[in-house]
Amino acid sequence: MPLTRAALAALDYILTCDPKRLYHFTLERGSLRLLDHAAEAFTAAQLERSFHTLNYYKSVSPEEEL
Repeated sequence: MPLTRAALAALDYILTCDPKRLYHFTLERGSLRLLDHAAEAFTAAQLERSFHTLNYYKSVSPEEEL
């Protein structure tokens, strides 16, 4: 899955940072969207299932909020 340099750097940060600082980074909207899609795809592949609540949320929430 293609990621921007910024999204890849954020992924590296997420995987290696102190858990207390997990959400202490910023990304521009496009990179955040790519990171979001990659994380969702990874989770679905690893768990081999979908989530009805997530599907519902996506159906009622515009993607523009990221």
